[in-house]
Amino acid sequence: MRNLKTVIFAGLFGLFSAGAATAQDMSPEGIWQPANKESRYKITYCGDDNTKLCGLVHWIQPEHQNAENTQLLGTYLFSELPMRAKNKWRGKITLRGHTIRGNVTQLSPDKLKVDACVLIWCEEVTLDKFSDL
Repeated sequence: MRNLKTVIFAGLFGLFSAGAATAQDMSPEGIWQPANKESRYKITYCGDDNTKLCGLVHWIQPEHQNAENTQLLGTYLFSELPMRAKNKWRGKITLRGHTIRGNVTQLSPDKLKVDACVLIWCEEVTLDKFSDL
């Protein structure tokens, strides 16, 4: 009976430890890109308490650069978004030249969703992790 309790305890400890490791792997920091791979964004924690989220336009594929989008290099897609829930930030996001309210949600260690709406127009982009910082 004592061995059975030890096995059950060890199994539960293993499950909780695996869950903690997965949660630690859910850092949004890194270089992210959309499915079309035309651009990359450097996402970091920022703000006074380092819990807010910042996303900088980091790179645009050379063959897709033009006068309009090269002006975006080095600018923020979003800056100092406050965390609203676990793995979810909400605030002002700049999409297609318009600053609107939106969300950044980390779906998995290697997937982020950026979405924003104004009236009936909505935009949603899923980003894949390209590399860690």
